[in-house]
Amino acid sequence: MASLDDVECEFGHFKILDKDVPLDRIKNDIETRSVYNKLEKLKERCKLRPLYYQTMKTMYAAILFKAAKDSETKQESETYLLQVLKDDEENITALADITYYYEHTLDHIKAKDYSRKLKKIMNDKCDLALARAYCDKAHIIRHFEQDKRQFTYFEFLEKAKYHIGKVKRNEDSDIEIERGEIMFDYSLGLYRQYAQKTEFAILDDTEIQHSNELLGETINSFLDVIDIPKSPKDCKALSYIFIAILLRLKTSFDDKIGESTPYLEYCKRFADLNLDPCGCLAKGLSIDKTDANVLRRVASEYIHLDNLEEAEKLFEESLKEEESWFGHRHMGRLYLKMYEGSEDVKHLLSAKDSFKQAYTLKTTHADYSDHGYVCLLQAKEILSKNPRDSEAAKKLLGMAKLDFAEAVKLTDSDDYFNPIETYKRWERCLKLTDEDGGIQLLRRMSEDHGDTLASHRQSNRPTYRQLISEVSQTTHESPTYKHDFYVISCEYDQKWVIENLIPKLESEHNLKGYLHWRDREVGKYNVYARVDAMFNSRYIIVILSPNFKVSSWIKYELSFALHDAIDRLPNYKVLQIMIEQCEVPNELQPFSERLIRCNDGVIDWQRLYDFVTTQISQLKTS
Repeated sequence: MASLDDVECEFGHFKILDKDVPLDRIKNDIETRSVYNKLEKLKERCKLRPLYYQTMKTMYAAILFKAAKDSETKQESETYLLQVLKDDEENITALADITYYYEHTLDHIKAKDYSRKLKKIMNDKCDLALARAYCDKAHIIRHFEQDKRQFTYFEFLEKAKYHIGKVKRNEDSDIEIERGEIMFDYSLGLYRQYAQKTEFAILDDTEIQHSNELLGETINSFLDVIDIPKSPKDCKALSYIFIAILLRLKTSFDDKIGESTPYLEYCKRFADLNLDPCGCLAKGLSIDKTDANVLRRVASEYIHLDNLEEAEKLFEESLKEEESWFGHRHMGRLYLKMYEGSEDVKHLLSAKDSFKQAYTLKTTHADYSDHGYVCLLQAKEILSKNPRDSEAAKKLLGMAKLDFAEAVKLTDSDDYFNPIETYKRWERCLKLTDEDGGIQLLRRMSEDHGDTLASHRQSNRPTYRQLISEVSQTTHESPTYKHDFYVISCEYDQKWVIENLIPKLESEHNLKGYLHWRDREVGKYNVYARVDAMFNSRYIIVILSPNFKVSSWIKYELSFALHDAIDRLPNYKVLQIMIEQCEVPNELQPFSERLIRCNDGVIDWQRLYDFVTTQISQLKTS
């Protein structure tokens, strides 16, 4: 019998859910009916969003097949897949999954028939069918990764964009609607990458330039969606809205790094439109005032613009149209902001209800933490007005502590994960109940979070004293080192480091170096990874050349290296190698006796070996 194993096909949602998604996560979609409800709403406008509608059908079929408790419900997956194939007999995802379904139930004849059809389509390499299939695949991966800082789905959006780009344009064809849908999904993927890349504003100069290029590419991509005549209304409206969000994120990023970096050279089309964030939001609303997603996204931006009354109205309209985790969560944020401005307890109660509604639809760290925070604020309100009413306050504080405990467990929902604020809130709870022992334990828990806490800092770029105090608490206590040397160089000199320095020291002399672009620990935040590596290196090698410009990152690295040299190892820590004649930076001039120069293109390697091996020997015996 022909089977999926006989067909070279990377598609099919059933296989993806088999391998990559926990069963509990799939069951949650059935229990909350979130996907079903969205699918029912899409029925009303399936002709306006044809690709999205079919994509949601194939995804819901896979969810039912994998997680439904009874055979009657599980059988509905077959119905959905056959509906998709009735509308699009070349739908690769539906063909792959219906073949899988019949193989599972041992319906040999049906499985063979659909497998043969799938094989033919795969051999024909139809660009439209492939564009749809890659979009399907990206959608289901993104659905189950939506709370993760991952982009494994994005490569499939790139492939969808590539294949739809090969389909001949025809403004009279409904395929242009799907072109708009695919381009919008691609733009959304770019947006999420930019938002997460710039969130903490700790980037070096090269990374800042790359982020500006990404910003320009993302804005241009949304403008492409707008320019496709048959793009769905909500895609066009949301494109303007996401451009507004990008502009806000850019302003916030510039504020954090203390300088305004140019980006309009990468999106000159947008510069010609002369639109600010408010203008983009107004454009979006003028295109589609009824779509629930449009309404809640604009409402969320209105919170940042302090247009709170209008935000509340839009959230209410949105939630009437469609139950939404995003709507409830951000409405909770709105009411918290209203409370901060008025201290009216009714806003606290509204915020509490919104966050509770949000985590009944989906569990994220942020919702539990914010719900707990509201309980904490309620308890403080009670104690400030009636100190004798301690029982009511204790009950609320107990609820808050339970929420915080639940929040810090949800580390797999890291897109809305800020444990620092949660630990601070939890500590305030414990102080109100005079639980000193609990506070000590909480602090140990926060230390155990280590890298997670470091990688979700909300403050501006930390000073080297802040970082030293945090990192050195653990690294200074250890007499051992992870690395023999740490290399500081500009991007232009990395080639020399890789081709010359590393082979000499690592291959010939069996030393262990640290290169940030090569050795950074996965999941560890950039700045903390660098500082930790420097503190755990016996010495620092600084590569000097005319290319060596003291960028923001190099300033940081030098600050840490020189502080450590003066503080701990004044005789050994910093070594400079000048590979081309240049001025020695002011910061390094006090250490010029440990400078090795390149003469006529040749480094005195023996002097370097002698210095390195002498220092290591002294360090090991000290």
